[in-house]
Amino acid sequence: EAAWAFQSGLAPVKQNGKWGYIKSNGEFRIPPLFDMAWPINGVGGVKFNGQWGYIHDNGEVVFGFAQKRFK
Repeated sequence: EAAWAFQSGLAPVKQNGKWGYIKSNGEFRIPPLFDMAWPINGVGGVKFNGQWGYIHDNGEVVFGFAQKRFK
C-alpha cells in the first residue's frame, strides 16, 4: 500500500492498513502492527493504538508503551 525508503537496513511498509518494517529481502523484521511508522535510524517513531512511542530496530520499546517489545 505504501512504503518509506530503507534506513539502517529496514523500511517502513504499510500492509492491510497497518505499518511494519521489512528487511532488504522483503521479509518483515517487525510485523505490521502500527497505525503509523517512521524510518528507523537507531530508533523509530511509531503510533500504536493511538499512542506515539519509539522502538529499536529489533522491536524493543525505547519509550512510550506499556508493552516492552513488538515482534
